Amino acid sequence: MSKIFLDKYQPLSGGASYYAEMRQMLNNVDQNKNTTKTSGNIQLKIISNSKGATEFRWTYTDEGIEIPVKCVAL
Repeated sequence: MSKIFLDKYQPLSGGASYYAEMRQMLNNVDQNKNTTKTSGNIQLKIISNSKGATEFRWTYTDEGIEIPVKCVAL
């Protein structure tokens, strides 16, 4: 569902290329495991809980420092 959301939202955002990069980051992760992955200035955190819910959070980083106000969370 996250990939579909990002595919549909990218054109609505004016075609911002970072949505494609965020989608690409989902290709090589296990959504059932807590994971942190960084690509360029984007950090992806996947947090799963015992009730079966999974949070995907992409946060912009600058020199390794998270900028929490610049994020997308599903």
